Parts: sequence; C-alpha cells; structure tokens
Amino acid sequence: MIKKIVMSFSVFLISITLIIGATTAYFTDGAPVEDTKFTFGTIDIDVSKNSEEDSDWLPVDGEDSNSKTVSWKFKNNGSNEVFLRAKINHEWVLAADNEVSSINGETNTNWILISTEWEENQGWYYYTGVVDPKEVIYLTFEVSIDTIEGFLGAEYKIDIEAEAIQASNNAAYYEWGTSIYGVPTQ
Repeated sequence: MIKKIVMSFSVFLISITLIIGATTAYFTDGAPVEDTKFTFGTIDIDVSKNSEEDSDWLPVDGEDSNSKTVSWKFKNNGSNEVFLRAKINHEWVLAADNEVSSINGETNTNWILISTEWEENQGWYYYTGVVDPKEVIYLTFEVSIDTIEGFLGAEYKIDIEAEAIQASNNAAYYEWGTSIYGVPTQ
C-alpha cells in the first residue's frame, strides 16, 4: 500500500512539473536587441598669442610709453560647451656672461585686465560665460613697467597656462573648486 501511495505521489509530482514547465515555456519569449551606442563629446581648445609679434620693448623711465598690450585668443575646437580658465606666469630674466638667472623680489610690472568678461580668482582668470563649440574669445591685459632701473638688457618672459572643462554637471565646481559658475544644489 505504501508503494502505491509513493508511486501515485511521484506520478503526481512529475505531472505537475511537466505542466508548470510547459506553461513557463509558453509565457517566455526573446527578441533581438540592437547595440546601445554612446557618442561622447570632445573638449579641445587652441590658444594663440594675439599680441604684437615678439619685439623689443623700449620703455623709458617717466614716460607713458611704458605699457604694452598683451592678448591671447582661445578657440573651442571641441563639440562640447566649455568653461575656460587661464593662469599667467611671468618673470624677468637677466643674461649675464651667458648665464640666465631670474630676478627675485619686488616686481616692477603692473597687469591691468582689459577683457571685461574675465574674472580673477586665486591666481586664475576665469571666462565668466560658456564658450560654445567653434567660438573664439580673447583675454587681454595692459602691462606697464614702473621703472627700468636694474632691468636694462633683461627679458620679460610671459607664459600662459590654459584649461577647459565641460560646462555641464557642475564640473568646474568639482574639479577646479570654484563657485564662479554656481554651486550645486543638494
């Protein structure tokens, strides 16, 4: 009798398994899925000098001709809107007996920012707007010399360091640590 019960119960379990398996197969389906493609934007800037060609600057003590305009041109060659910042590095260099040495201490130069759409913050100049793809903008200063005493024959070297970052997702705040373009809301 126990054999008949076990046998009946086994047949019952096998039947239930076949019915559920067939039903599950009936309700499942598959479909081909196309590849998901992402196109990433690019950030690419060109910086070029927009000032007078390298030339002798011949300032004279006490005269108004002791200033020169220095300007750079920035072009967004990428596909994304960007924020820009630039840092100006400058130093006087004396050449004595074919040895170059930097002049340390007090500087005798004054830098006046002419470009109104730029703002200085912690040694960097930030373009306050968004730079669209293919857009060109300028950063312009007037540089003047207070006195030429001690600087005759010296070179005044000017370098620019420029960076661009995407104008979306608060990238400037998180990467550059500046709130010039706003602070993310929580």
